[in-house]
Amino acid sequence: MKRQSLKKKDIVKILSDRNRDFSTEDIEEIVDLIFNAMTEALKQERRIEIRGFGNFSVRIQKEREFINPKTGKLTTCGQSRRVVFRAGKNLVQIQE
Repeated sequence: MKRQSLKKKDIVKILSDRNRDFSTEDIEEIVDLIFNAMTEALKQERRIEIRGFGNFSVRIQKEREFINPKTGKLTTCGQSRRVVFRAGKNLVQIQE
């Protein structure tokens, strides 16, 4: 079974089909505003909680050493930040 991606334009289309009172451009702007607000919050290392869906947070990944498989040399990867998603209760029930 091939999994298909849900892209931003698909979200805009779904919302515009369900909300004929708004233009597609208005809905696209709203979706952009939501994603931009989420991006800014994560840049400030703030946690995003969407009840029933899940939480986004930023975690610090410690510096670590690894062997480069191409060269075989020991290399260091510096400390970095990564976004972590934890599924909410309603989303976990879908998976079961």
